[in-house]
Amino acid sequence: MSLAAETTWNVWRRILQEPDLQATLRNGTLDDDLAKTGFAGEEAEVARYYQAHFKDAEWFVTSYRFRVVSAFINAVELGAPLTHRVLLAHGCDIREVAEAYYDDTGWLDDGPFVYRLCAKILAWLRQSRFGADIAPLASVAKLETAAVEVLRAAADLDERVWDEPVPDRAAILAGLEKGRMPVWTGRARTVATEFDIAPLFAAKGTSAAALPDLPKEVCFFAAYLPDPTQKHRFARIQAADFDAAARLATGTVTQDFVRENIGSYAKFAKIRAVALSG
Repeated sequence: MSLAAETTWNVWRRILQEPDLQATLRNGTLDDDLAKTGFAGEEAEVARYYQAHFKDAEWFVTSYRFRVVSAFINAVELGAPLTHRVLLAHGCDIREVAEAYYDDTGWLDDGPFVYRLCAKILAWLRQSRFGADIAPLASVAKLETAAVEVLRAAADLDERVWDEPVPDRAAILAGLEKGRMPVWTGRARTVATEFDIAPLFAAKGTSAAALPDLPKEVCFFAAYLPDPTQKHRFARIQAADFDAAARLATGTVTQDFVRENIGSYAKFAKIRAVALSG
């Protein structure tokens, strides 16, 4: 990209991203507000050009912003339907939530990468005023972040892994006798939440109706993908299961620990999160 082209692109990106700058150009007050914009030299000349033709430029700005806001809504509906449900139930206008997200993050276009955008939205929501104001939202977003991680990781898997046999309790114990330790496959994610959000699993759809009661208590869940032809699922797990998964994932288990926690590992094997080494 030439210097002139890069300058033009940088100015245009700022116009797309900054409502105050759009207002300045729309009102024709660029020279009065030039110090405030930070433009100088070639950048100022490019900005003056856009100001002179802002009626045409504004259509592209509006179109761009509509497109990325629509991408936000699609990403949340597809990748985080429970989060979407919580936002609606608390009276949030999803387009306004989207605009707040883009105002904070710079109105960048993630293109066709829906789940990448969804992951970014969920991370932002947990730290945003929405996460602070809506008590269970951070917990719901945390669980759906785990689901999105599972789905993104599954996209890189060799299809043949889904044909591998699933070891049961007896097979895991027999493997230990042969020196074959269980391994964490990464095809599930486990999370601890501050609210019991399990009642949400039955609250389907995009209704703005009141949510079921979500008690404030630490709970543990697994997000997993049964196979590539199905949707991801959630399962409640126990604290011991959560600990067993974390220790296996970090390679800090012994044969004795596996035997003592065989129930947990058999559960995870059923959802393809645990396999036998070798």
